[in-house]
Amino acid sequence: MLQPGSLNNKTIIITAGGTGLGKSMGKYFLELGANLVITSRKKEVIVNTANKLMNETGGKVLAIPCDVRKYDEIENLLKEAENTFGQIHGVLNNAAGNFISPTEGAWSRLLPGELVKKFDPAERIPLKRVGDHQELANLAAYLISDYSSYINGEVITIDGGEWLRNGGEFSHLEAIPEVQWDNIEKMRGK
Repeated sequence: MLQPGSLNNKTIIITAGGTGLGKSMGKYFLELGANLVITSRKKEVIVNTANKLMNETGGKVLAIPCDVRKYDEIENLLKEAENTFGQIHGVLNNAAGNFISPTEGAWSRLLPGELVKKFDPAERIPLKRVGDHQELANLAAYLISDYSSYINGEVITIDGGEWLRNGGEFSHLEAIPEVQWDNIEKMRGK
């Protein structure tokens, strides 16, 4: 989407940058010339991702373990990033927690059997598909680049029209029976 070199000499930190969307956005940032700092609680994952991304793009990637819930680990992350690359130009807060049901297989546990078809996210989106990683990486790269320098304090919804059609990603959860919520809570071990 952006011109080659659009992120030259910029250092970007991506939380939860070792897998999934964080990894995809990081790869695109590297392709555009950025230095990358990826972080996660899982050191082995980010070290492997850093090596893979450097091999694929020729860019520079620093992997620093960090739990973003811990202030001292965040301070260490910033210190290490500045020591390695100098100035930090942007932080992409990609870390998230799934508090309804843990990271892999959550939807199949939350919505067993026929419920998974009824609540298929793609069916709630007017485009009838979820966004792909490159579409989201394009927006992230634009927002972190100098091309968006006049954008300030905005929330940009990139959801294929889901919000306009349904009022939000989780609005359909009101149709889950109360007894099912009790079962979900038991699965969490609380």
